[in-house]
Amino acid sequence: MNFYQDPAAAFEAMCDNPPHVAVVDIRMPVMDGIELARRIRTSIPKTQTIVLSGSTEFDVAVSMINDGNIFRFYVKPCPAEQLAEGIEAALAKRGKRSSDGVGEAENFGASALDNLPFAVLVTNSDGRLLFANQRGGELIAARAGLTVDPMGILRASRSDETERLYNAMRTARDSHGTVGLKLEDEEGEPIRATILANETGPREDARLYLYISRDGTAPNPKPDLIASLFGLTVSESRLAAAMAQGLSLDEAAVECGVTKSTARTYLKSIFSKTGATRQAELVRKILLSVASR
Repeated sequence: MNFYQDPAAAFEAMCDNPPHVAVVDIRMPVMDGIELARRIRTSIPKTQTIVLSGSTEFDVAVSMINDGNIFRFYVKPCPAEQLAEGIEAALAKRGKRSSDGVGEAENFGASALDNLPFAVLVTNSDGRLLFANQRGGELIAARAGLTVDPMGILRASRSDETERLYNAMRTARDSHGTVGLKLEDEEGEPIRATILANETGPREDARLYLYISRDGTAPNPKPDLIASLFGLTVSESRLAAAMAQGLSLDEAAVECGVTKSTARTYLKSIFSKTGATRQAELVRKILLSVASR
């Protein structure tokens, strides 16, 4: 374990002997923690970075998570046991990374998500923000209905809305399914979220994907575009579009004016044509394939 006062000297040493984990402060002379984290991400992509900061500015936290590929963000004073837990978790994550091209692939994925016309947030099972695309970062920085607290936990603008958000996230996590949720910002304007959970791995390692619409930028793919992309019939594409908005199969059946039995028949055909095996996987395929306003 090495300690450095000079971030430039620390970076040079890391390039010569890449560490598994780097713990950096935001406020440093010559080079701040944001710039150092970016350099680590570009030159030493396998190194996991943990950030300590006295700042409670949410937009700084989001910037660090997005631009610096930050594993954890802690506000000082940070208990030693909490930092130790973060370092151990970072080491465990690094051990799972088996390819030198992982960092580059993540960069391409982040760029693709930035081109979507709606906010995308990714959290762990405890609600800790792991990633936000450009629109997601802007949404949080503006504190427009969703915020990130000093510990990096995603929250709604009011306590009752936060409770509803976490109930929906738990439902998605426990069912490995898709949940639709409507929240309100502080001015009463609607915020709609489609929440999906990853479908593999233990519950404590779950990743939750939140697709957030506001100001008309809804994740609302058009049925005709879905049909052309996946070779679906008109009826199948209408059902798929309804489910992509967070409706359950039964709710989508009502929305499309078909019976539950017919909807199940359509869904089997949709799965066959798209290669999906679960509704959450289907919704993810649709939302990441269709960037529609």
